[in-house]
Amino acid sequence: MYRKLILDNGIRLVTERIPTLKSVTVGIWVNAGSRDETPAQSGYSHFIEHMFFKGTATRSATDISREIDALGGEMNAFTSRGTINLRNAAHAEDFGPLDPECDCAVCARHSRAYVRHLFQAGEMLAARLTTYHNLSFYAGLLRSLRSALQEGRFPEEAALWRRRLSSGAGDAARAPAGEE
Repeated sequence: MYRKLILDNGIRLVTERIPTLKSVTVGIWVNAGSRDETPAQSGYSHFIEHMFFKGTATRSATDISREIDALGGEMNAFTSRGTINLRNAAHAEDFGPLDPECDCAVCARHSRAYVRHLFQAGEMLAARLTTYHNLSFYAGLLRSLRSALQEGRFPEEAALWRRRLSSGAGDAARAPAGEE
């Protein structure tokens, strides 16, 4: 049996307790598809879908997924430079935030090394901190795209984010500040 709660800000929260599971799943659904676009915005949501779920110019999303799976890896944090796998040994002594450009509470208080340690130790807090950061990252990304849309500069902003997120630099060395 599920429970539905509508918060004061209009957000609908649906919960369901499943006694046989010891995990938490978070799903976010927003009215932001093509049916919610004005004629002037026609195609924006489809473009964003491709930007996030269709891969890069040189690799399809399936290619990327297969390569990661073949190495036993997973991507678990989103950053302004792409996705990172906090279980990678490369983060064992990285005392910087998950994303240097993020102002969420996780990035302000915790390092990649600390969250990696939590993952390695099997601590549930690792997933909680990463989820908080990821939600904050996507909220900021959507704010940026919405602002660009309202200001008539969506194509440029979307192209910037597409380049940044498909650069593959998430787990690579960080680019110097200001470089795209």
